[in-house]
Amino acid sequence: MLPVLALLTVLMSPPPFSSLDRTAGDRSAGADLAFQTFEDSISDDGAADDRYAGRMDLFGEYALAEAFGLTASLPLVWTDVSYDQDTWGIGAIHLGGYGRLHIADGHELVLRAGVQLPTESYPDERAADGIMMHAFAFQRLQDPALSSGAVWLRGGASYRLRLGDLAAQLDYLVDLPAGGDLDPATSRSPDGFPARVLFGGGVAYAPGRWAVAAEVVAAGFPYVDMNECVLAPDVFEATDCEQISTVATLSARLHADSFVLSLWYSKALDDTLRNYYDIEVLGLGARSPF
Repeated sequence: MLPVLALLTVLMSPPPFSSLDRTAGDRSAGADLAFQTFEDSISDDGAADDRYAGRMDLFGEYALAEAFGLTASLPLVWTDVSYDQDTWGIGAIHLGGYGRLHIADGHELVLRAGVQLPTESYPDERAADGIMMHAFAFQRLQDPALSSGAVWLRGGASYRLRLGDLAAQLDYLVDLPAGGDLDPATSRSPDGFPARVLFGGGVAYAPGRWAVAAEVVAAGFPYVDMNECVLAPDVFEATDCEQISTVATLSARLHADSFVLSLWYSKALDDTLRNYYDIEVLGLGARSPF
């Protein structure tokens, strides 16, 4: 009986990853604070300049039973790109639920469903608007901060494997818009079926209270022809109208008695994004049960 309880505790504890699904099967709350550096040639009258941005994700989970629960998250964002003034805003709220299926020893499947609401709000300035979108688009591809006025319906699954000190996870998500203004404005605007698809995976070494992990997440709109990206909705502009954006992450995690601390470094791998924006992210997170 004790080995079974130990196995369930391992599977239910927060996964040892920073950019993948957070579902832990508990009642907890936390915050992830990410600090991003990037270059944007739009700022300072077209001269490329080092710029900075911050994003804090407030999140919570409430387990209704051992196998079912609810989740919620809200991103808060900041940049320093608005004519030497700080710019603040909030992103789109994510609400969802999950069901956990114990397949076999060390194998678990988490089914997810949810909704993203168009609650984002930040100053709409000609120069700062586009930069603001770029600034927080890559800090957590799992939870986009923009909605373009649409309600996004989410479905997906997370497969988790635990073999001794090794852990692995694969995530797959699909977001479908309801409402909003995603239709092409001109023949040069993005056109196609605006399904947002995410695939991510990671491996971790977790021998005890601490863990280290390597993760990759790819997300975007594979069924949308971006054309020349003229008059594109925010959800496309945020990643410079890339069909698929890819972010790699190295992370470390420490389980203390009453909370979990995490550190991570992320890098956008797309050539266009790297050459023009040089996006790098450093993050710190904390999570505690209640």
